[in-house]
Amino acid sequence: MPVASTLAFLRVPRHRGLALGLLCITLLGMSVRLYGLTAIGIGGNDTILYYSLAERWLQGEFDFRIANSGQVFRPVLLAFNAASLWLFGQSAYAIKLGNVLLDGCSMLLLARLAWLISKQAMVVLSCTLAYAFLPISVWASRQELPHAASTFLLLLTFLLFVQALLNENK
Repeated sequence: MPVASTLAFLRVPRHRGLALGLLCITLLGMSVRLYGLTAIGIGGNDTILYYSLAERWLQGEFDFRIANSGQVFRPVLLAFNAASLWLFGQSAYAIKLGNVLLDGCSMLLLARLAWLISKQAMVVLSCTLAYAFLPISVWASRQELPHAASTFLLLLTFLLFVQALLNENK
């Protein structure tokens, strides 16, 4: 499902106000998430561990041990973190930047989901605005934890499910 077809409803002239509002909300939400992202101590997560594990993924080491535990394999999170390091360079904020950008995509998925369900511009804008400034979503997008990826994948799942239900009823 390409982004162009997902957001095709925004090309309709009567939806230009919706498109402008959605663009403004998304940009404001992203700016809140990006503000001070390179600062040290932005969150209370284990930055060194996730960064180190992502580096190991880039070197082909896909499992790890924590203390005396057995082998641990976290393919989705660590593959995403490794891809962030690969795309944005091996900087202290590369994984956080990947999460912020993925969370921006979550805002657009939510907007599309709200449109499919309601077909009302105010519902789309309200849902997107609520998510853009929801404190937990802002916090989670600025961490190296799996919350941004989980939210994105859940929204994508809901969107595909609703889309399938709507197509079945045609």
